[in-house]
Amino acid sequence: MRRSIKYFIERPVIVNALMLGLFLLSILGWQKIGKEEMPEFAFESIRINFRYPGASAADVESFILKPVEEKLKGITALEEVKSSASYGSGMIRVNFEAGLKNLAEKVQEVKDSVNSVTLPKEVDDPTYRQFKNLKKQ
Repeated sequence: MRRSIKYFIERPVIVNALMLGLFLLSILGWQKIGKEEMPEFAFESIRINFRYPGASAADVESFILKPVEEKLKGITALEEVKSSASYGSGMIRVNFEAGLKNLAEKVQEVKDSVNSVTLPKEVDDPTYRQFKNLKKQ
């Protein structure tokens, strides 16, 4: 090991040539990698935001997010349900299965389920934001 280190210390031109070669190979490799400016991907989800003024994150979780998540468990075609709570607000993101044919019906089913949960009176009406398929144009 010491011999190889000493060898390269004594020959900086070889080290620089090797570094230049690696650099050129990395540029060549980067050019060969397939990349797109606007890749195509499927993405269907809805984000539900709740405002509970003055409530702690723990209160938002226990009085809003947990009951709504329990209600959403009964809906089919949901791939994932994620939630996060912070001071005075909470958010639930519902991801639907890819290629869902009746997406509008499932979105309405999610809204109906959320609206059927009894929330504290201080909670503002939830807001919904839907994210649909994004495709290349």
